[in-house]
Amino acid sequence: MMKPFLIINVVLFQTCWLVAAFYSYYAAPVITALLILHFVITPTRRLDSKILLMGLLGVGIDQILISFNVINVNQLFIPLWLVTLWLFLSVCLNHSLAWLTKFKTWQVALIGSVFGTLSYVSALNLGAFTTSLPFYQFVIIEIVIWFVLLPTMVKFHRVINSPKQVTYE
Repeated sequence: MMKPFLIINVVLFQTCWLVAAFYSYYAAPVITALLILHFVITPTRRLDSKILLMGLLGVGIDQILISFNVINVNQLFIPLWLVTLWLFLSVCLNHSLAWLTKFKTWQVALIGSVFGTLSYVSALNLGAFTTSLPFYQFVIIEIVIWFVLLPTMVKFHRVINSPKQVTYE
């Protein structure tokens, strides 16, 4: 049975993603508020604070994609809504995405290449951003990024959480 905070974490992150995809203009304050709420109620505040650093990797990658017009957000620098979404995704590694640690690296890479890419393709199709590339090139770039990024994030999670595992009581 899923622990109550895992369900809360899933609901909060999915809310963040939907707000970012449909209402990106308003997303930064909403996601920030939900991230603060997460930190108010999380049973693992200290570990969640550590894993926030992993979100900065995603921020950096998206900034590079913005700089090369792979992702167009009508501004020079990564928007705050995307920064906050990355930060929230990073804390999910301690909760609703912790199941990824049970898989081998190559399996996490495949999961990332499919679901990370699908997330970006969905956001693109919903109008959260545009791309200057042909669709197939955009998809190939996202597959390669997520093939490397998700296993890197999971590895970082393992490092900061060892030897203790996250437990819910």
